[in-house]
Amino acid sequence: MHFSLGPYLEQQRYSYSSASNGREMLAKLRDEKPDIILLDVMLPGKDGLELMTDIRAITKAPIILVSGSSSENTKIAGLEMGADDFLTKPVEPRELTARIKAILRRNNSDQAEEPVTLQKAKRINCGGWVLDRQQYQVFNKEGISADLTLGEFKLLEALVLSAESVLSREQLHELTRASGLDLSERAIDAQIARIRRKLQPMKQTRTMIKTIRKVGYMFCGKPLIESA
Repeated sequence: MHFSLGPYLEQQRYSYSSASNGREMLAKLRDEKPDIILLDVMLPGKDGLELMTDIRAITKAPIILVSGSSSENTKIAGLEMGADDFLTKPVEPRELTARIKAILRRNNSDQAEEPVTLQKAKRINCGGWVLDRQQYQVFNKEGISADLTLGEFKLLEALVLSAESVLSREQLHELTRASGLDLSERAIDAQIARIRRKLQPMKQTRTMIKTIRKVGYMFCGKPLIESA
């Protein structure tokens, strides 16, 4: 960081640590955890662009590149290598703090996003097959459909979302009815039998959906969220 900017940043209630070369900077990054990095492209030894890979191996902190060159090629190269912003010298202090605030605000917003839970996942990996909640269907690893009906899918979905927990026929009846279906408790047994039969070619055993005598059914396994 250009030292003359230090006092100004302190006035704006930012604390900072400076380094005169890449080696010193990398050593400090291993000991410190900065919220943002201001990186000069022109450094002795490895320049700022060459250091980007080394920095990213240590921290994911946002990087603002600073260069005395206004070359579009330098700017594009920096952004493509993972920089979050680019400033040309001489740096106007108020613009710098505005950029810092914007990046930190965006970064904090990204980190605050609600994590995807199994209940909200669009695709759920169940071992040998994937439950696709956008297509209301089950697919094997080769993308072949199990050809479930809507009723069979909603019933299987209810069991998967409550994996390792027993659901009574009454509970399954209520869950499927909430989805716009109205399966009788007796019809649920027949639906389960058809689901098992359709999943069998996907190399899943019948014990994937386990019958709990006099109670209901339980999905055995540990479903995982799968990115689309």
